[in-house]
Amino acid sequence: MRIPTLFGIVCLLSLLACQRSPETQKTVYHTLINGQITEDEWANANTISIEDKYTLHLQQDSHYYYLAIENLTEEPFYTDMFVAFQDSVYNIHSSSQLGERFLRGTEWTDTEPTTHWGYINNWTSNTVLFDRAKLQQLRQEAYEGNLFMATVLPYDGFEFQFEKKKWPLENSKLRIEMRNMVGIEDFEETIYPANSERTEKEKWHTLQFNAIQASPLIKH
Repeated sequence: MRIPTLFGIVCLLSLLACQRSPETQKTVYHTLINGQITEDEWANANTISIEDKYTLHLQQDSHYYYLAIENLTEEPFYTDMFVAFQDSVYNIHSSSQLGERFLRGTEWTDTEPTTHWGYINNWTSNTVLFDRAKLQQLRQEAYEGNLFMATVLPYDGFEFQFEKKKWPLENSKLRIEMRNMVGIEDFEETIYPANSERTEKEKWHTLQFNAIQASPLIKH
C-alpha cells in the first residue's frame, strides 16, 4: 500500500479548498481608483447627496481611506478638496492632472501658494482623460464647439485613496468645490457644504468613513 507523500496531501487539500461552494469562499474587496464608480465597490460606503448633482462616498479599510465624488450630471467636472486636520489645511486638486498644496493661515488665494502639480503625498486619484487624436483633429478643423465636451472620455467621477499613516481623515474637516467643464457661458460651481467658506473650517463637513465589508472580487 502506497503512503501518500506530504506533497500529495498538500495538493489534495488545496484542490478540496478550491472546490468549496461560492457561499463558503471568502474574497477580498477591491476599490479600484479608476473613475468607474460601481455599486459593488462602494456598497457599504457612507453616502451623502450634494444638490442632486453629485454623491459623496466615504469608506475605509485597515490601510486606506477611500473617497469618491460621483457625478450625476452629464457634464464633465473637476474638483478642489480642502482637508483640515491637526491644524493643517491641504488643497487636493484633481482634473486632467493631480496637484497638492499646503495652506497656512487664512491669507491664501487660488494662486498663492502655488500648487505642486504631479506631487501626490501618500494619496492618489484618477484624472480626466481626453481623446488626444480627436482633440488634435478638431483643432485642425477649427472646431467651434466645446473641445472638452467633444473629446472627454467617459468617467463617473473621482475616486481618491489616502494612506492612513499620513492622512488621519476620520473626523477631520472637508470642503469640496466642484466645477463643470462646459465652457464660460455655462460655467457652474457647486460647493459642499453649501453654506461654507474657505476660511471657516467650523462649517466644513466632518468626515466619517464606513468600513469596507468582504464582497466578491470585482472584475473590470
